[in-house]
Amino acid sequence: MSDIQNALTNVIAEVKGATFATLTYTNKQGEVSQFNVTLGADTGSLYRKDIEILTEKLADKSLSDLDRLAATELLASRQKSLLNGIGSGRDSNFVPVVGAKGVSINPETGDVLMSVVVNSKQVLVKGTDLPPVKSAPKTLAKKAIEKLLPSSKIRTFKMSSVEAANIKGVKLEK
Repeated sequence: MSDIQNALTNVIAEVKGATFATLTYTNKQGEVSQFNVTLGADTGSLYRKDIEILTEKLADKSLSDLDRLAATELLASRQKSLLNGIGSGRDSNFVPVVGAKGVSINPETGDVLMSVVVNSKQVLVKGTDLPPVKSAPKTLAKKAIEKLLPSSKIRTFKMSSVEAANIKGVKLEK
C-alpha cells in the first residue's frame, strides 16, 4: 500500500460509526472531482430501503411490462445481496481489511478499494468523454429505476486514485 492508502485505511479504522469526508479523486478518464462522502455507512439499510421502494413500485398496476421486469430483477438482486452479503458476487480477490469498514485489499496486486456513499460531487477538471454505450431496453429501464434507489449513491473508489482526503479534520495528500 502507498503512503496515502495506509494513512486513509488507518484514519478510516479510527472512525466509529458513519462520518463525512471529502475526497479528491481522479478517474480513468482523467476527470478530477471532489466528492463529499459518508464513510462507514450501513449499506444494508440502503438495500432494505431499496426493497421497500421496489416493492411499492411493483404494486403499481400502471407499470409497463419492461419496467416490471426490470424492477423484479432489481428486487431479486437486492434480496440476494442482503442474504449473501453486499458485494459478495464481485471480484473475490478482494478481502476486507479488518477494522476498516468498507475497505478491502487485493493481496496479489496490492490494490485497495474503499466503499462509500456519495452525497455530492463537484467536477474540478473535466476528463475525456466516454464513447456512447448501446444498452438493451431492459438495461436502460434498470438504470432509470436504480437512479431512484438509495443504494445508487454507493460507490467504490480505488484508493490509489485518491489525490487528497479530509476526514474528521485529518488532511491527507499524495
